[in-house]
Order: sequence, then structure tokens, then C-alpha cells
Amino acid sequence: WKWHDIYNGLLEAGELVSLEQSERRTIRLVNPGVPGTTGATNTVHTSVQLVKPGEIAKAHRHTLTALRFVVQGGGAFTTVEGERFTMYPGDLILTPQWTWHDHYNGTGENIIWVDGHDGPLLKALEVMAVEPFSKKQQPVEAMPDFSLHQFGWARPPEKLSEFPDPPFRYPWETTYNSLEALASSPGDECDGVLL
Repeated sequence: WKWHDIYNGLLEAGELVSLEQSERRTIRLVNPGVPGTTGATNTVHTSVQLVKPGEIAKAHRHTLTALRFVVQGGGAFTTVEGERFTMYPGDLILTPQWTWHDHYNGTGENIIWVDGHDGPLLKALEVMAVEPFSKKQQPVEAMPDFSLHQFGWARPPEKLSEFPDPPFRYPWETTYNSLEALASSPGDECDGVLL
């Protein structure tokens, strides 16, 4: 897939399709080498999503486990289970299965991210379910990025979340600085440095 084609298609979709019409505006990356699939592989869906300034991608939850890797824009947020996760380029945001989530772009620029989820696998297993939230956005019930303060990079031994893998934001700046610091160590002879 060529970024130029994806990006231009996404901007064109932004002019033609509102979030009121579609709820999500994405370019789906489909692998033509895997017959019968509507995903990047038989088990993984990948798409690129655009939320324009002032738009809200409506709250819902589903049995899919999702991730978002921010490519462009900054300052918009996704809310997962009442916690706002601010989105900046390079950030990775995890959305566990069956968690309420919505996206809001209150900035003056487009926000674009890569979406990944296990939808094709869940469809094959026939365990796909989606439920809309009663309102466009869920209420914010925790301080922004609370999980980062609660869990940090190392999780305490006691269970602090109702989810086995709670919603979380890995900020790129922190991730990059950690990798740079770890790069001074010899690392594993096969895997190098992992974080």
C-alpha cells in the first residue's frame, strides 16, 4: 500500500463522507493475495482513519480488541471507558475488547491514525458483537491519561483494573527516549533491544 494513495483517498473521503453518514471514515487495507479476506490478513484488519476538526466518531463498544497508531495531527483524543487519551504522532493507544470508546477532534487540524483489530478472526469464530452507546460521547470519568500515572511502564502486582489488559496510551516521546537509553546496552544478540 502506498501512503500517497491512502492519504489522498482519505482526504477525498473526508470531503465526500461525513461521520453522520458512516460513523467512522477509514481506508481499509485489504490484501489481494489472501483470497476471500476483507482484512490485511485472515485474522487482522488494518485501516487508516480520519477525524476532521470538530468531529466526533460516536461511542460504541465491540468484541474486537483494537489499537490506534497516530500518524498525523495532535491534541485530539480518544476516550476509552471514561478515560481520555490525548493523541500525538507516534503514540500507540490500546482499546481492549468490550470497552466503550469514542474519538473527538477539538483541534484545528485533521487527526489520522492507523487502526488495527482482530475483527476477521472474531468473524471467523462467529463471536463478533457491536453495541452503540446511548449518546454520541461517553462521560469522562478520570483525569486525562490517568492510566499512564496509574500503571506507568511497570504495572504493580495488585490488580488495579477490571480489564486483564487495561486501556493504555504509550506516548511516542517516552517510548523513543526509553529505546534510546536502552540502545546503550548490548541487547539480545538476535532481537537487539525490545521495549
